[in-house]
Amino acid sequence: MKIVIYILAVVQIAIGLLFIVEAPSTQRLMLGTISFGLGSICLGIAVIIGQLDAIRFNRS
Repeated sequence: MKIVIYILAVVQIAIGLLFIVEAPSTQRLMLGTISFGLGSICLGIAVIIGQLDAIRFNRS
């Protein structure tokens, strides 16, 4: 699950950066910013899941 979220985050950030760099209009710039933000949130979730897994495995 963590790997799937991590891959989704990287793809989402890449799409966001592509839209931001190639933005011919304000709508594309906003779409790129939203996409980049969602990718960052997914990356944060993947890191949190990884940390929780590490804590769980250290206890058992």
